[in-house]
Amino acid sequence: MAHRFGSINRIEESLKELTEASTSAIKQLQDAVADINKRLNSQGPSGGVPVQISSFTSSPLHSLIEAMESDGNPTLRPTTFDNRLGRERNLVEKGIITMAQCIELFHFYREHCNGVVACIDSINEPLAKILQSPLLLATLCTIGARALRSKLYQTCRLETDALIQKTFTAPKCDLPTLKAMMLYATWHRSARILGHMLSLCYEMGLQKAPLALTDPSKPPEPEIVEMARTWLSFCCIDMLNSLHGPYLISNVLYYATLGRSLCSSPHFRTVDYRIMAYLELYAIAGEAKASLTKEALSSRPLSVDTQELFLSLNAQLDTWFHKISNEIDPLYQTYSTPQDRNRMLIPYASVRMYINGSILYGIEPTSVLEDAVEELLGNAVEAGKILLRTALQSSSFKTSLRYTIDYSGSALFLAIHFLYKAVLVARRNVNVASITDILRRVVQLFKQADATEHAETVERMLARITTPDNQSLLLTSNYDRFEMENVMYDIQGSATEFVSDPAWQQHFPLFDPIPTADEVTIGM
Repeated sequence: MAHRFGSINRIEESLKELTEASTSAIKQLQDAVADINKRLNSQGPSGGVPVQISSFTSSPLHSLIEAMESDGNPTLRPTTFDNRLGRERNLVEKGIITMAQCIELFHFYREHCNGVVACIDSINEPLAKILQSPLLLATLCTIGARALRSKLYQTCRLETDALIQKTFTAPKCDLPTLKAMMLYATWHRSARILGHMLSLCYEMGLQKAPLALTDPSKPPEPEIVEMARTWLSFCCIDMLNSLHGPYLISNVLYYATLGRSLCSSPHFRTVDYRIMAYLELYAIAGEAKASLTKEALSSRPLSVDTQELFLSLNAQLDTWFHKISNEIDPLYQTYSTPQDRNRMLIPYASVRMYINGSILYGIEPTSVLEDAVEELLGNAVEAGKILLRTALQSSSFKTSLRYTIDYSGSALFLAIHFLYKAVLVARRNVNVASITDILRRVVQLFKQADATEHAETVERMLARITTPDNQSLLLTSNYDRFEMENVMYDIQGSATEFVSDPAWQQHFPLFDPIPTADEVTIGM
């Protein structure tokens, strides 16, 4: 019965969206008719250019009506600017997809994709409003098509790429466009698009918005809060992606302290708690990144200062996780669905693995580990297994991995690589059987998600680490010798084996992602 009512509600919501879109189309029709009348009435004795019916049938409005009445898949048309609309035509107005397809993809995104990237706000606006933002609409349809209509995916993606390229020369940008670029780049793991987005953020002054939230004497306007939310979401993505390289936002750790101001604003949203949580978590990782030098990690015995630093970082992680799990008001938990609350285990385990796993830098395959080093390695291995188990136990994670793998799969790839390298380097100090068992389950997860190449890669890893305990066999190839030099899992190495760079990234110009001091001046 509940399923029946759920279907009725979805049908009613679809009808509501179609009504709103139709109302928008009727309004455009009225405006077009008024424009025709105005042009006819303005013709003087000298005459004027007669109004041709063809001028209407070639209009974006006519394309919209045709699209709403057609079930076909129109061919891709060039991106053009329509002066009457005051903006680019969206992919429905161009006839790239039909209105029925648009509604289907939009609702799929709303129902199944909104919460995938935890630190980016949900899309809650009605379709009629989203239709006014061509890039945001194209992004949502691209993501939805990847899951639901694979034949439309490349078509929608080409349109999204074309619209993003236009932002390089566009005179101005708005928040919906920035959000669309952040969503698209995050779902498709494009650092280059994020670098371009950073330049647009600075042009709009988004980096100043979080500072306005810290002044209790001046309640911020909703628009300022939304700008701050967008900027801090971007900071989360940057911190998450840049553990093994320079941050795009050079002073990003400064903003890690401003998540609480977002949560205490009069216009806060539930996502603000997740933004705050991610900022604080990855600030701990940022501290480790700055403090744990390769020299300190390689020294044997491990110095007292280094051991105390590890203790401090792990204590901060445990305090963070306790606060997230126990101190946030249940009405505003980071996730509303009870099972989804366990999803915070994935970023927690990822950062714990990152911090403790850095000890692999100083381990030789033949070395006997001192107690402190063995404990840190054990912490990292357990964190990696917790991360993978959490994903394997989540029905929503497993169901969505087929179309979210570029984003949500990245944490899996890091854990897989770390556990694999831990066996190669410290086989005698880790539980190989438990690692191989969980990696076999991951192989099945990838196969269920139609990620055959990823499954085959893990199977090759399993074939190597399940070889009888023979270190000389494991370390014969030049590849393995190179791997030992930088044995800690790294985001570049992991990404290149699992996710090849999309060819469309080549179409974007090179962009220096590191801003100068002048570009990041606060409050000026």
